[in-house]
Amino acid sequence: MRLRKNLLPAFFIILVLWSLFIFIVMLVDPFLPWALPAFFLSLFSASFLTISILLANTRRGFLYSSMIVLLFLFRYLGIGNVVSLLLLLGFFITVDFYLSRS
Repeated sequence: MRLRKNLLPAFFIILVLWSLFIFIVMLVDPFLPWALPAFFLSLFSASFLTISILLANTRRGFLYSSMIVLLFLFRYLGIGNVVSLLLLLGFFITVDFYLSRS
């Protein structure tokens, strides 16, 4: 028996998560104590589900979403530059390669 994936509910959830992310970016005061964790959590959730659906691989979706969130966190902390981007990219590609080999 062949497993069918229902993508319509997943696309609806992706739309809701990206809408929540845009709502947080546009309308939430950044100085609220819960704004920063909500921003990163909504960014991770939306990018994780989107990348997982596009690549059809949950592990890679988790890795690439983690990289995106870390890049945004580095930018927030003031240490995000091209070197940190290249180092994170190299690290996550190496982890992905290692996990795909084992």
